Amino acid sequence: MFDRPSLESDVTLVRLTDDNLVHLKRLAKASYPGARPTHITEALARGFGRSVYAALLADMKAQPSGSAQLARFDAEAFARRLAELGQSPIPSFHLPRLSLPDPCWIEFPARNLQLNNAWYAACRAENLPNICLRVRRTYAEVAWDCISLDKRHEQATHGKSGSALGQQMYELFQSRARGRPGKPIYFGSAFVGTVDPLDLEAARLLADDYFELLYVATRTQKAAA
Repeated sequence: MFDRPSLESDVTLVRLTDDNLVHLKRLAKASYPGARPTHITEALARGFGRSVYAALLADMKAQPSGSAQLARFDAEAFARRLAELGQSPIPSFHLPRLSLPDPCWIEFPARNLQLNNAWYAACRAENLPNICLRVRRTYAEVAWDCISLDKRHEQATHGKSGSALGQQMYELFQSRARGRPGKPIYFGSAFVGTVDPLDLEAARLLADDYFELLYVATRTQKAAA
C-alpha cells in the first residue's frame, strides 16, 4: 500500500488487487447503506465488466502473483446493476482515485521531492512502471520512468518493441492533448519521458492510458522470457 494525499478525482483504471477490492466495497457500502452486501459486490463486478462477482474473483485468482489484472470501472454499469437488484434511487457513485491502497499512479505537488522518491520506491518494490503527475497551480506534468522495473520487464521498452510502444504513447498523447489548453509537448520514449504542460483532467486520462499500455507490455515481456 502507498500512503499519499487524497485529491478529488474519480477512478477509472484499477489494479484488481485484494486490497483495492476490499476498499471499493467499503466505499460502495458507505454510499448505499440500504443495499445488501451481495448486491454491492455484484454491482461492482458489473462495473468491472464481469457478469457476476464469482467471475471477477476467478479472474483475479487466475493471475500470476504480482501481476494483478487491470480493469476500467464503468460507474453507469455499476448503477444499472444495482438498480436491477432493487436499489432505488441510485445516486452518483464516486470512487476517489487517489484513495486506492494500490494505485496505478499518483499525483502530487510538483516540488514534493519526498513523495516523488517514496512513489519511486513503491514502484520499485512492486515492479511497476513509475508514472506520476507533478501538479502545479493550473497544469500538470505527466512523467514516466521504467527504471523502476526489473531488467527482464523493462526490455519491452527498448528496441523494436520499445519503438512501437513509444509510437503508441505519442499517438495517445496527440489524442488526449488535441484541443486542450497549455500547448503540451511530448518528450521522451517508452522507457522515460514527460508530457508538459497538460490540464489536470487530460493528464489523469493520459496517466491511465500510459500505465495500462506499459503495464500490459512489460507483463507480457516477462511471460515470454
